[in-house]
Amino acid sequence: MTSISGVSGMSVVSPNDFIKAQLPSSPVQNGGIIVSVVSTGRSIVSSSGISGLWREFGAAAVKIAPKQGIATSLSFDQKLMMAATSGVSGMFFVYPIDIIKTQLQSSPAQNSGFIRSVVSTGRSIVSSSGIPGLWRGFGAAAIGIAPEKGITIGFNDGMRDYFSAKHPDQKLSLIEEISAGTTAGVVQLLITVPYEHVKIKLQLSTGKTVTDVVREIGVRNIFRGFSATFLRDVPFCILFFPLYSNMKTLISRGAKDEPFHAGLISGMVSGTFAGIITTPGDMLKTVIQGGNGRYTTMSICSKVVQKEGAAALFRGWNSRGMIAGLSYGLITTVFEFQKRLLA
Repeated sequence: MTSISGVSGMSVVSPNDFIKAQLPSSPVQNGGIIVSVVSTGRSIVSSSGISGLWREFGAAAVKIAPKQGIATSLSFDQKLMMAATSGVSGMFFVYPIDIIKTQLQSSPAQNSGFIRSVVSTGRSIVSSSGIPGLWRGFGAAAIGIAPEKGITIGFNDGMRDYFSAKHPDQKLSLIEEISAGTTAGVVQLLITVPYEHVKIKLQLSTGKTVTDVVREIGVRNIFRGFSATFLRDVPFCILFFPLYSNMKTLISRGAKDEPFHAGLISGMVSGTFAGIITTPGDMLKTVIQGGNGRYTTMSICSKVVQKEGAAALFRGWNSRGMIAGLSYGLITTVFEFQKRLLA
């Protein structure tokens, strides 16, 4: 089962690895690493087609298949880097849903239903900015996602290793799992608040650069929305990580080599559940960071409830649950796969 997991995981990240292998042979372009990666990917596709991105996959699969087990002695730095890579990879695929969610949460509730609202908002973005508009602000978001996910997953995994070392023959207690998740959630706020503030401003505007948005926000206001982000991210981590770990163990049924689908399903279900539960914090954060006035979390909460009712705090719960489920399903799967590669 481990062999199948390794080959399956490799098929997901093989294009990234192949592009990465081509980069050292040429200087980084003026647009930075992101522009270099995109340019290299286009060059490969234009010369060899889409299948060219999976060149060398067969040879890699032969090497990976025999590997057994999960690495348990990875350094903290390695875990941070693996989590950062996983975060950017996962977010790329769900970013269009995220930008639509931001648009929905920042405007009054619509009565056309979730699917119609999503389709209508998506069409509006594409008609005004084209298909690339669905990834508007992704470059800036990727710069923030990498350290944020690196800290979140890396710190949680590091804390779990710390607690496990105290009693290696025993399972982590619920208190230890919650403590690990809480630590990850609190530490990540230092990265999450500034980058999401910039990301939301970019998603709600057209034609603005990161520099324009940062100048508009100002250094003094870059951490606006901290309390709302705290109400979203810390409870999310407390719910997600213990649920993910225990659900993965349950699906694996005590198998030494966890099957590939165990992590994917656990990540998706846990991410969806935690994402929906923490929607109010996400909704309030979007309103605060997307606006230009100076509002407190409580004042915005009271204003929304008085005007639209308490249910409005869960505006966008469908898309948030979808984003959290898909992204964390992919992120945790790629993260665990990288641990297998280093086994």
